Amino acid sequence: MIGGALTSTAIFFLLCVSSPRVRVSLTEWRQRTQRGHREVSTDSVDNYIKGKYRVASTCREPVPPSFDLPPDPTRTRFNCSSSFLEPTDDQTRHSVREQIHIWCDDVTGQPRDETETVSFLAPLQSFHGNDSVDCLHRYIKARCYDNRHVPNVVHLINYGSEELVFRNAIGLYSVLTILKPCLVLLHGDVIPRGLNWFTVLPRATRMVFVPRTPLTRINGRAIKHIQSSADITRIDVLLEYGGIYLDSDMVILKPIDIFR
Repeated sequence: MIGGALTSTAIFFLLCVSSPRVRVSLTEWRQRTQRGHREVSTDSVDNYIKGKYRVASTCREPVPPSFDLPPDPTRTRFNCSSSFLEPTDDQTRHSVREQIHIWCDDVTGQPRDETETVSFLAPLQSFHGNDSVDCLHRYIKARCYDNRHVPNVVHLINYGSEELVFRNAIGLYSVLTILKPCLVLLHGDVIPRGLNWFTVLPRATRMVFVPRTPLTRINGRAIKHIQSSADITRIDVLLEYGGIYLDSDMVILKPIDIFR
């Protein structure tokens, strides 16, 4: 979902189909498809995932790098006799990773950022409170727009899930390595932990956390299911920030900038 909240692309087309710029992009996309541009094959994705992650099915040795999947130097030592184990307490205490830090200048108000080296278990930078969220808005406006209408920002929502399940880890990994967004905003009431989260975390250098409590009522009526509250949240965040909303288990196979 890009800039809206109906289906994966419906609201984007409803809002933007009248734009000449969008019409040209869609025409170009159709022409490229007709010229026989190769699509990502199911087999290559299957081999890629099974070659890089521990799964319950029979292991396959990693395939050589291909044009449609990004190389990952952190996984070059993988073979079928190895596995990824959750870091021990001693390892996490002494390991480090890189993480973006965003702030706004006290005098000029200009948004700034830097990549910091933090401890492995350091929390994501969190934006809560009016001043902090306003700074995040200014950063997105100044740094995350290019020559397209929609900012290169991906929104994910997590309500109540303390563990990142395997299929969601694959989705997040594909966002970080294929979309390569300016920012990933994780909205929700909890930041995941556990094996799958720790596996992906070193790649999540441009992810920040925006605390948000799920709605329990709307228009005087109780919201019974957390999924319904997440549906409302996705509309709110796209209206507030702009960008791309993705369900947490969606796997990206190719860049989608053409739809921005």
